[in-house]
Parts: sequence; structure tokens; C-alpha cells
Amino acid sequence: MNSKKIPIILIAITFFISAICSCYFLFTIRKVDVSFSVSENVNATAVQSKFDEYIGESILFFDKNKVFENIKEFPTCKVSQVKKKSPNVLVIEVTERLAVYELNYQNETYILDKEGVVINKGAHTFSDRDLIKVEFNGIEMNGQLSLGEKITTSKDKLFDSALEMCDAIDLTDSIKKFTVIYKDAGETRTVVFSTYTGVEVTVTKADESGKEKIIKAFESYDNCTVDYIKSYNQILVVKLDTGEISVTWTKN
Repeated sequence: MNSKKIPIILIAITFFISAICSCYFLFTIRKVDVSFSVSENVNATAVQSKFDEYIGESILFFDKNKVFENIKEFPTCKVSQVKKKSPNVLVIEVTERLAVYELNYQNETYILDKEGVVINKGAHTFSDRDLIKVEFNGIEMNGQLSLGEKITTSKDKLFDSALEMCDAIDLTDSIKKFTVIYKDAGETRTVVFSTYTGVEVTVTKADESGKEKIIKAFESYDNCTVDYIKSYNQILVVKLDTGEISVTWTKN
């Protein structure tokens, strides 16, 4: 080999390695920018420290799912957005999961957020009026309940419909409990909402147009100004063959 070519080859190799290293460091995560929308109850410093562990990883090949998995270590937190900001900044938005439901399962008390995610287990400081109790009839839980995980059941579609109905309108002030009921006989798929006034709102086939049904039901409930009716009557909600949602008051 011509001795004059050796330096040229070495220079080319050096340039190539430098280019590779430059690209690597250029697209390596140098900062994790976390924005928080949380209360003082959340340890934002601990969350930030967890995400800072991503510094040094490739931003090009970074798996965003890792962020959603790691946030489960902080059950009261939720990652609402993850973005890669060129060239080397990872942007994460964190919001707080608020307590909405109380579930008693296998002699333990679990606090759930509006999505059915477990955010607390055991003793809590919430008053009875702060939380809506959840009960199941004819429905089994799938496995153990874990902090930071959404509970799953043998009838998730029906349970998710119940959560959607609760989220559709502000039920916390008026509902003390809802019961999700499934029975093979007659394909019963019902959610019963128990109000503080004594009225029970029964939504049949709750996994079909449940949101529209509960809105109609509570429009009727809120428009009723007779205390006696609100104390001694029930509401039955069905969807007719015509597609119309029927809301009927019945006596206990």
C-alpha cells in the first residue's frame, strides 16, 4: 500500500468516528423537562428524579411507553403527554389523579380515580361524602389490585360504561354509591346509582348509550322539586326500540 494513502485513510476513519460520536451526543437526552399540574400532596421532586434517569439515553430510539410504565411508581400521578423536543430534550406533562371512588375488595379498601386506577390502599382521610362507593353484583375482579394500575373485571365494558356515566355529569354531590350488575339470565347489564336523597336510578343495558341515558336521568332528577318524590321513588332508564331514551319515575 502506498505510504501516502495511510494518513488519508486514518484521517477518514477519524472523521467518520467523530461524526458518529457527534450524532450520538447530539441526539442524546440532555434534559427532561417535566411540567406539573399537581397539589402539594405530590412529591414532584421524586417524580422529576425518576425521569432524570433517562438522561444519557438516545432520544431517537427512546420508548415513550417507558414513561407511562414508570409513572405507576407514583399512583397519584398521571402522564398526560410525552414529547421529544429536538435535539435532546424530553418533555413530559404530569397531572394528578384525584380520588373519586371507594372499593372494598377482599377486606381491603381501595381508592380509585375517575378512570378506575388504584391510587391508594387501606386507611384514608376522605369523608363519606367525598367518595362514591363502587359495588359489583355477578362480576368478578381479575387478579389482585395494584397501586397505579386500572382495575379489571370480568365485564370491563360494563364497568367502563359506569365510569363514563359518572364522568359525564358531576355525581359526587348527589351519588353515594353505584352498583354494576351482570346476570346471564336475561343478559342483565345494569348500573344502579343510589342517591343521598334515597332515589335509585336504574340504567338498563348500561353498556349501550350509557352516557346519554344517565344525562337524561339526572336532568329529570334535578328538575324534580318535590322532596317527597325524591325520597320515596325510583328512576328507570331504558332505550326504546325507536331509539328514544325513556326516563320513568316509579314508586318503591
